[in-house]
Amino acid sequence: MATARDALDRDPADVRAWAQLAMMLGDTGAAPLGLWVALHADRTAPDPAARARIGGHLALFLLDLRLGADSPDKPGHVRILPALEAWLDRELAPFAGSLPRAARWVLALAAARTGASPGPDPAL
Repeated sequence: MATARDALDRDPADVRAWAQLAMMLGDTGAAPLGLWVALHADRTAPDPAARARIGGHLALFLLDLRLGADSPDKPGHVRILPALEAWLDRELAPFAGSLPRAARWVLALAAARTGASPGPDPAL
């Protein structure tokens, strides 16, 4: 966790570090938070190779939350369902709809909960 946090402090667009955080969130069953992180990383990835690094995590979170489905046109690919936008509107309301702000909050929360950063949980 500390490694990902430090990498993101140096480069907020470090998809590898966001992917590490997404994996940790998936492993702990925090799919909604993981989806925020994966979507943020996907939307800020500088190139297709970087997007591919987060794509598997994104697909798993979408499927887990029933916001994605298998693509009939591309077997093995997950398509985003229209319900995602309404879900994001509702879930990101405490962050004024800002996905980057929500992803940074998740990073701070994970760092606080794992002891990588001292202090209490971050405020919304």
